[in-house]
Parts: sequence; structure tokens; C-alpha cells
Amino acid sequence: MVRTTAPERKLERGPELSIFNSRDHGGLLQITGLPRKAAQYAIGNPLTATRMTQHQLAASLYAPLRVVLYENEAGHAVFEYDRPSSLFGQFGDERVTAVARELDASLERVLGQAVHSKEER
Repeated sequence: MVRTTAPERKLERGPELSIFNSRDHGGLLQITGLPRKAAQYAIGNPLTATRMTQHQLAASLYAPLRVVLYENEAGHAVFEYDRPSSLFGQFGDERVTAVARELDASLERVLGQAVHSKEER
């Protein structure tokens, strides 16, 4: 039986992925005279990160994940990100890569929900 602490149980009841911070990358481009609508987000889940970094501490380089949301030249919103399984797979540790594949699915699911939520408004 795996025992969890009260803080761990609280995290387990939390959201699948959370936004830790955001940066107005489009605002940075104002210095070029070509401002864009673009935001970079650091997203993740502390428990998921711990499941990887307990095996490979260097995996903390990529946790939390970074996602960019921007408006392309056609005026459409675009999400871009590196697949977690690609980022974390470089460590060659199947324990880390297995969690990263779960993150692939979580990220796709959460971003899909965000898109569909926006479409319903």
C-alpha cells in the first residue's frame, strides 16, 4: 500500500495541468516595431514532474512544460509545443519516458478542451 501525505492528496485532487506563469512574448516584439499577439505559458503538474525527476533530476530542465499561443499571419490562434515524450525521452530512462507519454496525452486533452471551450462561447 502506498501512503501519501496530505499535501500530495491535495495535489492529486487538483487540475490535470496548471499554468504556473505566462509571458507576453508578443509585447516583447514591440521593440522591433512589429508587435504580435503571442503568449508563452509554463504549465505542468508538480506530482507528474516528481514522478520523472525522482529518476532523472535533469528532467527538471523541461518541467514545467512551455507552450506558446499566438496569432498567425492569417489571424488564427495557434498552440505550439514540444511533445513531452520527445523532450524527456532524451534521458533514455523508460520510467521517465512512460510518464512523458502520459503528459503527451494530458497536454493534447487539455489544449483540446481549451479550444472547444473557446468555440462554445
